Amino acid sequence: MKICHLTVAHGRYDARILKRECYSLKKVGHEVILLCADNKPDEVLNGVRIVSWGKKTLSKFQRAKLLLFPRRLAKDALKQNADIYQFHDLELIVLGLYLKKRGKKVIFDAHENWEAYITEINFLPKFLSKILSKRLTFFYKKHLNDFDAIFTVSPNMVSNLKQYSDQVYFVPNYPIINHLHKISQQKDQTFIYAGTVYEMSNQKQILQALTRVPAAKYTIVGKINPELKKQLQTMPASKRVTFIDWVSKTDLDQYYSKALAGLVVFDYVGICCYTEGQLGSNKIFEYMDMGLPVICTDFRLWKELIIDKYHCGICVPPGDSKAIAQAMQYIIDHKDEAYQMGKNGQKAISEEFNWGKYEKEFLLRYND
Repeated sequence: MKICHLTVAHGRYDARILKRECYSLKKVGHEVILLCADNKPDEVLNGVRIVSWGKKTLSKFQRAKLLLFPRRLAKDALKQNADIYQFHDLELIVLGLYLKKRGKKVIFDAHENWEAYITEINFLPKFLSKILSKRLTFFYKKHLNDFDAIFTVSPNMVSNLKQYSDQVYFVPNYPIINHLHKISQQKDQTFIYAGTVYEMSNQKQILQALTRVPAAKYTIVGKINPELKKQLQTMPASKRVTFIDWVSKTDLDQYYSKALAGLVVFDYVGICCYTEGQLGSNKIFEYMDMGLPVICTDFRLWKELIIDKYHCGICVPPGDSKAIAQAMQYIIDHKDEAYQMGKNGQKAISEEFNWGKYEKEFLLRYND
């Protein structure tokens, strides 16, 4: 079977799209093509053919215009003559419906809680974002059931989307386990955040927490908005903060091996399903896979399904720098317990939160 994945918002090496879904499909003998929009040369990785759609990466405005009708993208997609098309961006939903009308099987892979996310888009007036969110809900009611399947990243998002379609399935972002990472007990008193630095990740509050924990250091690895970085560098604790650009997985593992704990303190925002939380974030599972205890937001799902169940970290209210500081100090003062938390997190990954456990079920959806 020939399967074509479509994206304009994600990079070609996206962990969910390429490394989990495309590689898994190729592994069982399907012909797999990934069409992306990054203006890079075509290449073949592990048998997956990757083709760039255009001569440049699309801006947010250009991606939004695709909702009108992406004529050239439709032509390029149909040229692949795939049996199944799977699109990964809301901006491609009109393209998905067009492909359905042309007799193709189409899967919508909804990585985000789009109805809530739209209400919080910064560059839109509030009244307009609310109107757009309501329009999307109307669109979902009318068209979501037209697709052959809907994939999404968290059980609560499955429940929400099932009001629009019967064919909604949980496809997690859990890590691919290649080997068990050895946990070192020789740690610096360093905490780490790895990944894109979002406004909602409470970096200012974390630096405020550092002022209460004089022994602690903090490493931020990943892409950060220059203006936010400048603001963080003016804060009193900034001398104990190291900023590092994107690094290879091997180098990142070295930073993880020296860290006491990983931080992922996201706000109660729509994209995170507010106080409920969701399981779509790679970050918390990546920390656990590396044997790091986690200091994370007290989202209901994270607290009940991960932290309380496996005793692998500490939950804090986002924005509460005092609570963040207390969690950091606890990890520093109780290193043996922190080491056990790290081991518990690895156990949780090996038993429950891993791609291998769900891969077979994911592959079955293509035969339904």
